[in-house]
Amino acid sequence: MKRWNLVFMVKVWFVMMALLIVAALFGNQALYELAALAAKIMTGIIVVLIVMLLVSEFRKTNRLPTEWSNDG
Repeated sequence: MKRWNLVFMVKVWFVMMALLIVAALFGNQALYELAALAAKIMTGIIVVLIVMLLVSEFRKTNRLPTEWSNDG
């Protein structure tokens, strides 16, 4: 898995959060509910991508992420 996939998803998540805030400010209930659903889906996707990234790094190095800083 590429790291840029995660970066892209985080950027999309920020856009969804901004849309959610705008919808809440203008009082558009339908847009607010749609943005809330999209934000929940994006949050789930981001969590899955982070887990996949950690698993792939662990398989490559056979070390835990906390040991990455001890490379010397």
